[in-house]
Amino acid sequence: MNKRDLFIRFSLLALIWQFSVTSLSAQNWPPYSAEAKPGVRWWWLGSAVDKDNLQWSLQEYAKAGIGAVEITPIYGVQGNDEREVSYLSPKWMELFRFTQEEAARRGIEVDMATGTGWPFGGPWVPLEEAACKAVFADTIVDIQEKLMDIDYRIPEKEKGIAKMKMIKAFPVADKKKKRVIVLYVSRTLQKVKRAAPGGEGYVVDHFDSTAVAHYLAISTARSRLRARPIPIPSSTTVTRCTAPTGLPLCWTSSRNSMVMNWRSISLTSSTVTLPW
Repeated sequence: MNKRDLFIRFSLLALIWQFSVTSLSAQNWPPYSAEAKPGVRWWWLGSAVDKDNLQWSLQEYAKAGIGAVEITPIYGVQGNDEREVSYLSPKWMELFRFTQEEAARRGIEVDMATGTGWPFGGPWVPLEEAACKAVFADTIVDIQEKLMDIDYRIPEKEKGIAKMKMIKAFPVADKKKKRVIVLYVSRTLQKVKRAAPGGEGYVVDHFDSTAVAHYLAISTARSRLRARPIPIPSSTTVTRCTAPTGLPLCWTSSRNSMVMNWRSISLTSSTVTLPW
């Protein structure tokens, strides 16, 4: 073998080695961030949790490479009632905060569904903010009949709940008659299915922005149980009232906010501290 052939062979081997090294390095995993880790839904059955088991579970999740948990309180396990913790109660909030602190120490993000069971709702949802439905009345009456004097027939179960929203009259073949269709807005009376203890109640009207704002504000208010200040516009007035559950909450609407409190307050600044 002459020098020229030997040079060519060594050059080819060098190229093959170079290509192999480059290919292998390209297949190595790049450094990953917390956002790249998988997340899981964490069912809290009956919210029957305690600090020891929460700590152990989070430790195991971290070992497995879990980067986020979404807590979803749900109905409890039969026979385990005595260990259940009422949703959003002071004890529940204490356990939730403990979970957040322990998860943060292990690099795990904590998220939470905005309710228990499904559809979302709860004991703080009043009937006027509960899920609604359309109810129609359709009748033929004399052409001279005044629309508001007609006795419209709606199902008995809707009486006292359904509110008239719209009336329309239409011509019919008989010129002495007219067809009248009335739209009522009623409530489904649907309750939260498979709700966690403390989360039972009407399903919220998801299409009512005020109802949704009231519903979501409950979680915000309860997350401030340690008397943390809540910014409130100075133009807002607060009046005494009681929520359906007896929670010390009051809804007072201003143009851009909903305010929660348990007693009359004379606002002198933009911040109010709630006594929880």
